[in-house]
Amino acid sequence: MALRSLLFLAMAAPAYAAYEWYGVVKLAHSSEYDLTIKTLDETMNLYIAEVNEGATLDVGKLDTIVDGAAAYMQTYCGTQAAHGTEIEVEGTQKCVELTMNTDTTALSTYEIHIGAHAHRRRLSGDDVYFAIFAGHGIAEWEDSSAHFLKCGAAACGDVAASADIELECVGDVDHAGHDHGRRLSGDHDHETTATCAKPSLSDGASKPVAAVALALAGLAGGLALFL
Repeated sequence: MALRSLLFLAMAAPAYAAYEWYGVVKLAHSSEYDLTIKTLDETMNLYIAEVNEGATLDVGKLDTIVDGAAAYMQTYCGTQAAHGTEIEVEGTQKCVELTMNTDTTALSTYEIHIGAHAHRRRLSGDDVYFAIFAGHGIAEWEDSSAHFLKCGAAACGDVAASADIELECVGDVDHAGHDHGRRLSGDHDHETTATCAKPSLSDGASKPVAAVALALAGLAGGLALFL
């Protein structure tokens, strides 16, 4: 297949709502986190993407990741992560299909390993912002008895072991009439969490070309077979 044909298929693929919720958290490289969710009656795609390292969230970079998230998830969420297994985030992005605990009365748990970033040293006082996209609204999978994301058994950068990882902001997702995005029940009231900011239309931060580049990331290896 010609390179032009592959690019045309990637660009022409129909867009669809691959995620129903996303939020931003601060994580640390070379750290492990515990993800705990309700056991659903179906699988759920989970996409983790590094946004930026710095004192504040780069809303332009976040907007570019959001623009390309559905296409990326449609293409790269083929790897399954079973209950009780590790999810290795070795680069800046990772998408998996979560499979649930076979004990439907118990929660489903996973370990997220954020790898060391090549050629980068974390600066004192700087945070690393990650966006997390989920194939279902958070009201469907967060359990009131357990915070969904915690630092693991060892400290995560400046965060103590076993500490809750709080949301920095929650994305405003258009569900076309069915809003799963902002409501939380029980002890985890995220309705007070800020909505993730959007870049100014005049600052040029959100660019369709950049979003397409994100969606096509990883095709390079496959395209090499045809050259």
